[in-house]
Amino acid sequence: DRLRSGRMLLVDTVEKKIEEDNDLKLRIALSRPHKKLSSARIYLDQLRRNDVVP
Repeated sequence: DRLRSGRMLLVDTVEKKIEEDNDLKLRIALSRPHKKLSSARIYLDQLRRNDVVP
């Protein structure tokens, strides 16, 4: 299979292994604190006009 646009390939020269697209994307996705990030989101209507930096 060829490397294409949007696909990733990780070459670990220390461990001497190659991690391909699906495994790499899954590992990255599972390492992110998505629940914490989504609870910290700010909506535009929560901002005040004087909070805007000129």
